[in-house]
Amino acid sequence: MRNNSRNSRWRLGFLAMMLVLVLGIVAAGCGGDDDTTAGGAGDTTAASTEETTTGDETGGGEISPDAEKLASKALGVEYSDGALDENGIEAFEKAVETQDLTPEQEDLAYECWSQSTCTLGDGELTYGVADGFGGNTWRKFTKMEGILQAMAYPDIGKYIYLDAEFDLAKMQSNIRSLSAQGADIITGFNDFGSAVVPAYAAAQRAGAVVSVYVGPVEDADSSAITSQVVTEWCEAGKNMADAAAEILSDKGSIALFGGPPGNTQGETWWRCAEEQIGAEYPDMSVTYKGDTEWTAASAAKAASAAIASGKPIDLIMYDYAEPVVNIVETYKKAGKTPPAFVAVNQSNGLVTNWSEAQGSKSEYALDMTSSLAYMQRISITVAVNKINGEEVPEEIFPPLDLIPAAKDQVEPDKPSDYPGPTIIVPEGLTERMLTSG
Repeated sequence: MRNNSRNSRWRLGFLAMMLVLVLGIVAAGCGGDDDTTAGGAGDTTAASTEETTTGDETGGGEISPDAEKLASKALGVEYSDGALDENGIEAFEKAVETQDLTPEQEDLAYECWSQSTCTLGDGELTYGVADGFGGNTWRKFTKMEGILQAMAYPDIGKYIYLDAEFDLAKMQSNIRSLSAQGADIITGFNDFGSAVVPAYAAAQRAGAVVSVYVGPVEDADSSAITSQVVTEWCEAGKNMADAAAEILSDKGSIALFGGPPGNTQGETWWRCAEEQIGAEYPDMSVTYKGDTEWTAASAAKAASAAIASGKPIDLIMYDYAEPVVNIVETYKKAGKTPPAFVAVNQSNGLVTNWSEAQGSKSEYALDMTSSLAYMQRISITVAVNKINGEEVPEEIFPPLDLIPAAKDQVEPDKPSDYPGPTIIVPEGLTERMLTSG
């Protein structure tokens, strides 16, 4: 299994902090009877036992075996020390509590997921989600991840979910609506970049804590967004370029596919992927770019345009895996061999399609990340911690590993639009969601 997130900032911070800790321990050892250690290094060392995994302070310190196992599932790779900060580790510790649900808890979670508002418990806090778009399966499972995480916090009572349906004005209105309804916590995937920063800022002035996930919002400080639990999309673009280079043996033509035109996520990773290719791979080049709406129909349309352009394309990088199947089928219908793919997120249909294509004339290479849906859980944990008076970071960058497709990733009992094996919604609830239509 290949790890392409070696350049990300959290790893650099991890190495730097380890050096600081080592020097601090040496200094403490030379300090005679003074047993005071700066930054709690002594406590971190003492907590290392067979029953816990201990990271550094830039990471989150110790993690229980159950939370470590769940984190490994969600990340798609074996959990390594320092991979998550303390908020991330706490999020998975709370997520463990949502895995063995009683029938009553499962019914409550499903009921809330099926509606736009519900009561999760007796707590006084209102938790609202302002989602930029909720119409695909990944968004629906991310919604459920958030509901389950909120259920692990007794202080959260009311739940409100609002879908902007890719409409900027509606997104702004939804944020104002959540604020007017007294939302103490507002999370969501922001598809509109800095355009909604004023609405976020107004919500926070009214008393809410805003925390977004996966898609970063540039030009937003803590007055508008308390914490962003997001992919470091510049590093992601570089890592995707590295993965593409490995698949293509450092030589070939690349197409970049993204979401709605002008979205901040796409602009960032496209730029950094191109920079990485230009700097590191002289025999590779970007020959085509295609915008989509992150839907099957728009991805197929973009693929048709790419084929019609006549430009050479050996590999497509795309920041949403599920519609890649539609790209593959568009190539096949056109009598073309599909290119290779490097995609963010996971799709059962895609890995199934890849598996069935192996050994045929339509065979193609594929790397995917985890589903990333767990980031919604961290955003809730961060918001609760802030409300409880704790200091929280303005940015949290969980790891993003690119994982080569393998046949054991296929889940034959799941539909094609299931986001894949890194979803940590309990199986019984997953089945109910998938059969609901």
